[in-house]
Amino acid sequence: MLRDYVEYLDDPRLLIVHHNAMPEDVQSLQKCLKDPDDYFSSTGSQKYGRLDILLSRLFAYFKVVPQEIEKLKLLDEEIRHFRHLKVILKDIRDRKDVEELQRKIEIVDKAPLRIRELRAKYEAHRLTFEEMLQQLQAIREDEIFAQKGCTLHIKRVTNHYYLPLILSDQEKIEYIQHIIRHKSEVRFINDLERYLQQADNAFQQLDWWAFSKIDESLDEVYIPYYDPNSNHYRHFYPDFIFWLQKGTDYAVVFVDPKGINQPGYQYKVDGFKQIFLDEAGQPRKFSYNGLTVRIDLLLYTKDANLAPEGYREYWFDRISAIPHKLLMA
Repeated sequence: MLRDYVEYLDDPRLLIVHHNAMPEDVQSLQKCLKDPDDYFSSTGSQKYGRLDILLSRLFAYFKVVPQEIEKLKLLDEEIRHFRHLKVILKDIRDRKDVEELQRKIEIVDKAPLRIRELRAKYEAHRLTFEEMLQQLQAIREDEIFAQKGCTLHIKRVTNHYYLPLILSDQEKIEYIQHIIRHKSEVRFINDLERYLQQADNAFQQLDWWAFSKIDESLDEVYIPYYDPNSNHYRHFYPDFIFWLQKGTDYAVVFVDPKGINQPGYQYKVDGFKQIFLDEAGQPRKFSYNGLTVRIDLLLYTKDANLAPEGYREYWFDRISAIPHKLLMA
């Protein structure tokens, strides 16, 4: 229909006048129509019944400039949400609850220091082995805080970028911000913890690794992607980022656990591929301080076999897939 319409008008000036286009837009349109297989895709869900709407979207698309990646850099202030943990007081009587929350956070936060102190006292023969064990059992690396019907879990999770982590049992929680509260994120953290407790987990094969939550309201770690429904570039904030190293091989893995039902994930994956895959569809390799670095994306779901063709390689349902991105590369 589009090709027939342009041929019917037969004069580029009619397109310029009738559709408020620029001459370069019409040139781009004619170029695309000569090789439609290279420039058009009919796999999307958006349907167009009116050519004037299609053309306006198409001419707007020609003006979209994609973002490009030039190099890698060390994190500076791109991840900072953990510095902005905010508790909202509606009543002065809540202050005691906030003080209790702070006390429990400090207990979990200082647990490693207390363990090191006890070990040092034992090695200096200031404690017997039984005394050290007794005091070690009293050290807590997780606490529970309940207030106004909402329960928070304060815990240390191995190799997280900042400690301790705070998770909520309820998604709707009004008195505290910038914690892990969405069901998909909490489920992922719990699955990760269970996997790390296994004696033979694949993370142990790495020389070093760490991970962090990403908060889209404060952090600046994202993947730009084109959203055809809005005709704009948007920012895709995966919920977590992992850093993995073995020898001189290094991987940065974005992990998003929202599940297959999240809308528009195909566009997000396409945006990732445009930036981080080469022309042959293979991961681009970056050099940084003697390291060979690759960037990967994984989408977490309950059953990766349900993922559609063309995107299945980006879906996983086992935590071991994360370290295997580097180990099996």
